Amino acid sequence: MNDSSLARAQQDLDTIRSALPTDFPYDRGSIAMSLGATLCSVLFALRAVPGWDGALSIVLLAAIAMLALAGCVWLRRARVGRGLRPQRWSLGRQEAVAATVALVALTVYVLLTRWSAQSQDEWNFKRWRGELAGPGLFAFGVGTLILGLGRSERRSFLGWGAALTVTAITLPWLDSRPTCWAVGGVAMTIGGVVSSVVLWIQLRHWESMHARD
Repeated sequence: MNDSSLARAQQDLDTIRSALPTDFPYDRGSIAMSLGATLCSVLFALRAVPGWDGALSIVLLAAIAMLALAGCVWLRRARVGRGLRPQRWSLGRQEAVAATVALVALTVYVLLTRWSAQSQDEWNFKRWRGELAGPGLFAFGVGTLILGLGRSERRSFLGWGAALTVTAITLPWLDSRPTCWAVGGVAMTIGGVVSSVVLWIQLRHWESMHARD
């Protein structure tokens, strides 16, 4: 077999490997974004400190915007490298679409809830907690748990899903917004750390298995 035949055979082998379902859809950039989201949870919890709410709200919005930009950069890299890591691009695209639909649905829900509130009683903490924050967090939490249970590659979603669900369940016993910031922020920080650790373990396992190929 000459060199050109060997090169073609190797190319065919690489193509077959890239098509096999052995790719792990996340990478070290995914861990960095998970830790970034965990940092946002810390900022969210710190809003409970008296006098910090206004300034930290601005910082939190800026951090979320940077995190969204990082997600777009990660998705672009996944698209460019889809030939070698097809599953990363496939799942990343699915998650981007799902996140966009969820955010649009949440925005519509918020607008409809506030519009309905304007024609009824005054909008207050109790109504915000019962009609907006509680149902929204519970829906996102359960949805994230379902995604985490559906595929082994998404086991890291369970930390975030559990944090959101627990926060939603505890809301009826929280009597003020600062308490919500504190409880929700702490729960999501713990969930973010758990998810980041699980993701790191999964990635290390995949890298060690891939190195043997």
